[in-house]
Amino acid sequence: MDISKFSNIRALVYSSADNTTINIVADIDGVGAAISFTASANDHEKYGQDIYANAAAGEYGVVAAYIPPPPLTQSEIVSQNTATQKRLLSDAAISAFPLQSALVYGGATAEQVHTLEELQMYSVALMAVNLSVMPAAWPTPPQGII
Repeated sequence: MDISKFSNIRALVYSSADNTTINIVADIDGVGAAISFTASANDHEKYGQDIYANAAAGEYGVVAAYIPPPPLTQSEIVSQNTATQKRLLSDAAISAFPLQSALVYGGATAEQVHTLEELQMYSVALMAVNLSVMPAAWPTPPQGII
């Protein structure tokens, strides 16, 4: 793709506090109309770099100032942290299940028992995380296990 595929570039807004990215809406030949696109001076593609440079130079109109998102509410913080906690606990449980099975049904090596204990301690630490603060202080997962 190249910059010639973009037309009707509009709705320009800086999308980062350091003004290194610009969100645009454009019609893109072969893709569709009113497509949202983020251009960056450091874009992996030349057309992204070109669109950013042209937009920053005012070729498509004025780029609106970056507006930071509103702070998260307490319930949003708890909700996001709870989702992260559930994902991390699930990852730990998936890793621990075969080890727990080997322990219960015999055949677990000393190394497997040690790994299981590390996963269990990690899971306990995950459950102790204060979910009401952002960023939450997540424990480090056992190295090389998860």
